[in-house]
Amino acid sequence: MNHNLTRKSPSPRTTARQRQEWIERFERSGLSVPQFARHHGLLAVNLYRWLSQQPKVKPAPPTPPGWQELPNVEVVRPASLWVAELSLRGGHTLRLASETALPLLGAWLRSARS
Repeated sequence: MNHNLTRKSPSPRTTARQRQEWIERFERSGLSVPQFARHHGLLAVNLYRWLSQQPKVKPAPPTPPGWQELPNVEVVRPASLWVAELSLRGGHTLRLASETALPLLGAWLRSARS
């Protein structure tokens, strides 16, 4: 039996720049790899390989929360309910209404001393 098997000619090689352009287009597309490959006439396996060959970029470590000045808010609360009150320069007052805020106050005081 003579089967006339036709082989597809190998697809042309892509340059590094072309692969990078395909990857950027893919990342902007919002499509899955198979969807993008099918839509653009690529082999999904190639796109997967190109993606896996990208240098791994480590995300930047999260920045610690900083102190943020709050707008001048007047809270009406009986003085007996304050757990701590701190008078700051410039006439500012920091009042803590909950014991859960005490560790925050301690951390702030330690950072202010250093």
